[in-house]
Amino acid sequence: MLTRRLPALFALLALALAAGCPQSPAPEAAKSGDAAPAAAASIPGALFLPERPAQAEGLSAVKAKAKQGDEVVFEARVGGRAEPFVAKRALFVVADPALPACSENEGDGCKTPWDYCCEDPQDLLRQTATVRFLDAQGKPIAASAKDAGGLAGLKTVVVRGKVSEANEEGLFVVDASGVWVKP
Repeated sequence: MLTRRLPALFALLALALAAGCPQSPAPEAAKSGDAAPAAAASIPGALFLPERPAQAEGLSAVKAKAKQGDEVVFEARVGGRAEPFVAKRALFVVADPALPACSENEGDGCKTPWDYCCEDPQDLLRQTATVRFLDAQGKPIAASAKDAGGLAGLKTVVVRGKVSEANEEGLFVVDASGVWVKP
């Protein structure tokens, strides 16, 4: 059932990215029966890597050549929208580390520099990805990834995982087997 809803969820994420600066909340994907019971909802600490994986390319370089089913390792920064985390789902949006956050633009007083609203929405879509933590049944864990393992807006991460969805319109979803968060 969730697999049928995922394209709609990611379409909503893409629409939010295309909207640019507006501070809309993240879409709620939570519907009863979609994920593991709340009592079991936590992201296992083992998914957060103690050391940075070697030979991680930038997200854009990996995204340009990876296809569905590929194992990938890439560096990125948490962000790409005003709220890069989804409530009650262990997934988050990341952007290529070479993409300048609004806070890196002189004189920009953006309150949410991790949304990259200063960038062209189409360029942003090409340089972002969604990272998911899955449970044993292959569904996103029913817990927000916000603050888990130190995750926060603009934090540099290296993601190791498998590409579960990719298309030419910019959709790129990686099911993480490990994430290193820069201290």
